[in-house]
Formats: sequence, structure tokens, C-alpha cells
Amino acid sequence: MRLLVDLGVVFFALCGGSAAGVGLAHHFAGGTLDRLAPRWRARLRFAGLTAPPLLGLLGVCLAILPSALHLVGLGGDHCLNENEHSHAHLCLLHAPGGVSFFLTAVVVAFAALVLTRLTVALVVGWQARRIFASVLATSTLRQMGKAQFAFESDVPVCVTTGVFRPTIYISSAAINALGPECVEAALAHERGHVRRHDTRARFVGSLLEAFHVPMLGRELAHHWHEDSEFLCDQYAAKLTDSTTVAEALVRFRRAMHEAVAAPALTEACLCASDSSLNARVRVLLAHDNAEEETGSVAFALGTLLLTASLAFQARHLLHHSLESFVGFLAALTN
Repeated sequence: MRLLVDLGVVFFALCGGSAAGVGLAHHFAGGTLDRLAPRWRARLRFAGLTAPPLLGLLGVCLAILPSALHLVGLGGDHCLNENEHSHAHLCLLHAPGGVSFFLTAVVVAFAALVLTRLTVALVVGWQARRIFASVLATSTLRQMGKAQFAFESDVPVCVTTGVFRPTIYISSAAINALGPECVEAALAHERGHVRRHDTRARFVGSLLEAFHVPMLGRELAHHWHEDSEFLCDQYAAKLTDSTTVAEALVRFRRAMHEAVAAPALTEACLCASDSSLNARVRVLLAHDNAEEETGSVAFALGTLLLTASLAFQARHLLHHSLESFVGFLAALTN
């Protein structure tokens, strides 16, 4: 029990601390990020979303790594000398000591909060998919291309759904409001979401948000969603032209305002109710169609190598630091 509590404290400290740090940094440095290209903004913000749980898990793994390596005969563990073992530790070889009630309560409360937020995110997503599925079930689908369908509805909808098999749906109201050229631009925008695997990223992002400070995490996720819309606008502009994409956004927003009901799954719609329409149109009108997005593979490999090198270089230092930290908290609360 003591080991589980200590590991929970490590995860809570790293996850909660990094979540607060990332959220505050993004809140106060948002203006600086906005001056970057949309693809880099999206990458940095998604990295910020993933940082708290990943750092928490990394800390837990590094905390028990020396003892785990000793168990399989791959290394030694300083904790084996019991004369030097006077502090709380994260060790698989020593018998656990007493459990601090305060630390246990903190870990349990943090775990309950995260699990509650994860449950809410899953329930909301499931309800949205169920509502949209019921709309499609009462409509006649007409295939417009690979994984692209039109359906009858008085509400303007142009959306990409499906975590594992992304599919584009556009309603008859949206087709009538947009016109032939703008429909093609709207579908190109949605194909950008498919190309970027945004449905999966949004699903993962909604779960990762549960590990963040509520208001700060919501702000970070919201701006990351906006960045993905900017990128899909640029992708659609390359396939059609910037002016047509901008016109499609304006027409779709006008049709949404004129509709009686709000479209289902508005968070993934072509022009959601909370979308920064003015900024998107302004960027499109100033967009250079010759701009190419490069460096994705180099960025991913560089991030992986940096993370791996830091993990290998810091594993022993972090192990000792975490032990001292847990011991300090235990001494304060016992």
C-alpha cells in the first residue's frame, strides 16, 4: 500500500505541477505562440496537452527503475543497504512502512478527479456520436466520394467523424448554402482533417485534458482546435483557392445563424459556433498557396531522440530526487 501511495504522490506531483506550469505558460505566452506558423502552434500545444500524464508516467517508471533492474539482474540498487535507508522510498525490495493518511487522501482525491473528468469526456463524446447516428439513420445517404456522404437535413452540417475510420458528412442544407465551388472547398477542408488524423487527435486530446487544471486545460485545448482548423483551411486553399475557402466559411457561418437548431457535433464542424471566423478569413486572404509544410518527420524524430536521451541521462538522478521528495512529504504529514 505504501508503495502505491508513494507512486501516486510522484505521479500527482509531476502531473499536477507540469499541468499548472504548462497551463500558466500557455496563458501568458499565448501571444508569442500566435506569431508562429499554425503547424508549429498545433504541435507545441498538443505537446503541452500530452506533457502532464506522460511526465507523471515517466516519473513513476524512473522511480522504480533501479529496483526493477536489480530484480532482473541488470543493475544494483542503493536501497539494498538498509543502514542508509532512513527515508521514504519507491522500492520493490523493502517492506513498506506506515502510510500517511494525508498523502493517501491527496492521491485518492486526485485520482477521483481525473477519473471523473475522463468519464465525463467519454460520456459526452458517446452521446454526441449517438445523436448524430440517429440523425443519419433517419436520412438518405448519398455517396459523394471515398468516405464522403451527403444526407438530408435542414441544419447545415459539414463534419468529419469516426476515430478509426474517419468519414465526411455534409447535409443538404450546407450544400444549398455553399454552392458547388464552396462545397468542394468545404470537402477539401474536411479531407484535411482526415489527412491529419484529427478525429483521433481530438479524441485523445479530450482525454488528456482531464489531467490539466480545468480552466487552463480548456483554454489550451480550445486554441489547439483552432490551430487544426487553420491548418485544414490552408490545406483546402492548396486544393482550391484561398478566396473560395474564405467564402465557404462565411457562407456556412451565415447558414448556421439562420438555422433553427444547432448542428450536432459542432466542435468538429466546418465553422463551429466558437470558431475564430475573422482570424481564419484574414489568414486565408493573406495565405501564400506556394507555402509548403516540411519538417514533420524531422520534428518527430528529434522529439523522440531528445526524450530518450533525457530519460537515460536523468534516470538515476530523478530516482534519488523523487525518493527525497516523497520522504520530505511523508515527514511533514506524519
